[in-house]
Amino acid sequence: MCAVTVYTMTLIGFAMRITGLKSFETMGRGLFGRGGDYFVGAVLAISTCGTAIAYVNASGTLVKPILLKAPGTPEYLKTENGNRLIRTLIWAVILLPAIVPKHLNSIRYISVLGVSFVLYFVITIVVHSSMHGLKLGMRDDMALFTSGNTAIYGLSIFIFAFMCQGITYSVYYEMKPKSSVKQLTVASGIGMTICTIFYIIAGVFGYLDFSNEVKPSILENYDPIADPYVMVAYVGMLIKIVAAFCANWIPIRNFLYYCLRWNLETTPYWLHFIFCFVVSGIILVAGLFIPSVSVAFGLVGSLCGGFISFIFPALFYMYTGNWSLKTVGWFHWIGCHFLLLGGVVAIVWGTIATIYSSFIDT
Repeated sequence: MCAVTVYTMTLIGFAMRITGLKSFETMGRGLFGRGGDYFVGAVLAISTCGTAIAYVNASGTLVKPILLKAPGTPEYLKTENGNRLIRTLIWAVILLPAIVPKHLNSIRYISVLGVSFVLYFVITIVVHSSMHGLKLGMRDDMALFTSGNTAIYGLSIFIFAFMCQGITYSVYYEMKPKSSVKQLTVASGIGMTICTIFYIIAGVFGYLDFSNEVKPSILENYDPIADPYVMVAYVGMLIKIVAAFCANWIPIRNFLYYCLRWNLETTPYWLHFIFCFVVSGIILVAGLFIPSVSVAFGLVGSLCGGFISFIFPALFYMYTGNWSLKTVGWFHWIGCHFLLLGGVVAIVWGTIATIYSSFIDT
């Protein structure tokens, strides 16, 4: 998935350089024809809405163990409705103000801070696992290999974990001093490699620590009150959620602006703020009442991720014109067809596996 993500962002970069089109919607219209803009934009918007809902849910996951275990917490805040109240306050005080700026560059510093805290959280996972004995081989409920629906469901989670193509256009056209496909490829390669290392370390040591007792969000497995270093990680992860929510907001905003025929640069800030308030408020309400973050991640990763992470980038490049084995070479010819096949697999089997898993869990 790391290699696929870097490659697909490179393909989108090729398409942008050739066509000069500056968004998923305009590229969908320019390459696929009438209706292509709304289909491509809708898939991306649905995907990012699902992710945004998951982030709202994750903010509640962060505060839940703190509220449950902190002495003196009012009983109301320990209930589900109390947790919803805290999530609403987080949205009003932190998330809503953070999405009002119009450009991706506005969140670059908080993004760097957020990634730094993710590194700290990964170190926290390793330290906690080491202090509790690294239980590999000591428990009968540990599985080093899975098959069947469980393994296929994992495909959806991996697709979601690497899905960042939605901000490719903003990254490309806001690059300085000059946009280039090479610069986009290098940036995505560095970013995805760091993510991969974090994912592997967190996944391995988290599983060694908790085995099958791990929650849908591993944050629920820790006690931030008993372990102060874990509390620091919780605060840091909240900052990372803010940065991720902001980046994830951009495709939602762009699609709705496209449908409304609004221009981002000329829309007055008071109207832009109302738009952000209403749309993000709807996302908040959905996040308050969707019970499982893993189901949202799985559906977004499989149903939408198959298009965004595989099919759309390949078709964008293939539809730019003069595309053939002779003109692009064996590497891109095989790579694009592999992406098309992988997208179909992700959409069909991944979605079925996610829905099946949700019914089994209930």
